[in-house]
Amino acid sequence: MGIDYVDLVFQLEKRFEVRIGRGEGPDLSVEAFRELTAGDVHEWMVGLLKKRGREAPWSSWNRVRAAIGMVAGKSPMEIRRGTRLRGDLKFD
Repeated sequence: MGIDYVDLVFQLEKRFEVRIGRGEGPDLSVEAFRELTAGDVHEWMVGLLKKRGREAPWSSWNRVRAAIGMVAGKSPMEIRRGTRLRGDLKFD
């Protein structure tokens, strides 16, 4: 797990006011991480909130985009659901 991923988890915790424990994040096997998209992160975050009995806020996609943009040094407006964290944004 690279520093970008750790920073992303921190940013998501902050934006959604939730603690994300070890092993609760998206699948980070080498193959899965290579293809992980911003949309996958959003779906995972919505699922985590549901699992904890919380509704995803209406602004959940914008929060995920902001978190990814902060880590990647990009404008959230550049982040699309199909944006690959590793391939397009060079996450490590």
